[in-house]
Amino acid sequence: MTYSRSRYSGSRGSALILFMGMVAAVTIIAAALVTLVVNTQHGTTMERQRTKAFNVAEAALDVAMQELGHQWPTSATAVTWFNAAAFAQRFPVAEFPGSTSPQTFVQVRLTDNNDATKSFDYNGDGQVFVDAQARVGGKAARVHAAVQVIYNNINAMRGLALWAGGSVRSDGGDPKVTAEVFPPGNTECSWAAVGTADAAVGATYTHLLQGPNAPSRQAVLSDGKIAELKALALSTGRYFTSTTAPASTPQKYGGLCVIEVPSGEVPLIGGETYNSEDQPGILLVLGGGTIRFGGNTQYFGIVYCASPIVADRAHGTPIIHGMLITEGNLVGSGTPDIRYNDKCVRGLNSQFPVGSRLVPGYWRELKPTM
Repeated sequence: MTYSRSRYSGSRGSALILFMGMVAAVTIIAAALVTLVVNTQHGTTMERQRTKAFNVAEAALDVAMQELGHQWPTSATAVTWFNAAAFAQRFPVAEFPGSTSPQTFVQVRLTDNNDATKSFDYNGDGQVFVDAQARVGGKAARVHAAVQVIYNNINAMRGLALWAGGSVRSDGGDPKVTAEVFPPGNTECSWAAVGTADAAVGATYTHLLQGPNAPSRQAVLSDGKIAELKALALSTGRYFTSTTAPASTPQKYGGLCVIEVPSGEVPLIGGETYNSEDQPGILLVLGGGTIRFGGNTQYFGIVYCASPIVADRAHGTPIIHGMLITEGNLVGSGTPDIRYNDKCVRGLNSQFPVGSRLVPGYWRELKPTM
């Protein structure tokens, strides 16, 4: 009996050891599972934060491109093209930790595509690099791309100094309609009037008029293009319903300026110089408004008026470098100086940004530095 009791005791000891081993194994497996779940959750959280950071960086790039499309930076102080604080407000803090600190949440940097020390289009080729980074929680992402500006192509007829839909008159003698910069390969420019020359015009003046074969105004500057420019002016704060453009605006009548009034006179008589040969502008006077040029005022670009234009001798000799278009009469009580300038007319095709696009082959994701 003593032998039997000893054998039974041994069996109980083996079972206890086996049970304890199983408990230990289950404990180890459970701990491993907990660790795996925690690591997986942590990894999932990090991956979600990285994905969010990437999406924020991509969104910042898109916003920067949109702003650049309206205000292309041609100088170091030209425009403010990205507002980090306003951008960060779009993202709820609960989902995007860190968005309350814009400077550490998102960073966008612009450099010239040929000179990384310049934060604008230094070489003037219409391309820049945009680098956007974002941090959400513990993860950051960075995207880098080359961006190209899209300009409104004015596509005005070249080689034409003056187009008038009515009579053309110069009481003070032969008007000075000439060319200072010819189109490539040309040594002369033309000007046209659809109507009949005023009786007061002398013979040396009238022989310059083009007759029935004169181009239509639509061919010179189309209604569709005028509508496009009006819409662009509305979107950029360059559309006015008063004959006097606000003096507080840096350009006043320069750059793109559209004035639409039922009547009244736009007074370009102060002797100012609007625009330049390298940066021409376009002035559209729509509705029933007219223009009075005088005071040795100079304008570089294209001037269009749906009504008659008066060039007033009493206020000096105004000069237009580019092209003058009027649907009505042109009355010069002196010697208005209209000089066709091909550089101004051609240059208008790269003056007014309407958008931007990615340059193919340059987008990439880089290692973040923030």
